[in-house]
Amino acid sequence: MFARSEKKGEAERPSGLNQIDHGTKITGDIDSQGNFRIDGTVNGNIVVGAKLFLGKSGKVNGNINAVNAEIEGVVVGNMEIGELLVLKETARINGEVTYGKVSVTPGAEIQSSSFKIKEGTVKAIKSEARQAVSKTA
Repeated sequence: MFARSEKKGEAERPSGLNQIDHGTKITGDIDSQGNFRIDGTVNGNIVVGAKLFLGKSGKVNGNINAVNAEIEGVVVGNMEIGELLVLKETARINGEVTYGKVSVTPGAEIQSSSFKIKEGTVKAIKSEARQAVSKTA
């Protein structure tokens, strides 16, 4: 289940996908370094060190902190996504949202007093754009 690292004393991320299936209800916090898919219900906070997938039947009542997230289900709580947040047409968000980059498909519903880009991200994007322009000049 866990791959061994070439470097002594250093563990690699678990391979595969952690999953909570439709019809499963979890009460408590989740902390995972690997990708995580939720098609059931989680009542608690979620921290994912990779990508979180929330399927159409998935529901989270709690805060989410992840590197990347793709949301098709319902989130009642705050979200902090370090890089890319993808909201599909069936997504329903009720809470404050902070992200690095965002993609919103028409139909997604967001009820939030704060839907903002993560601090420092604008500077990084401008820097990348300047570098790209200087390479083409």
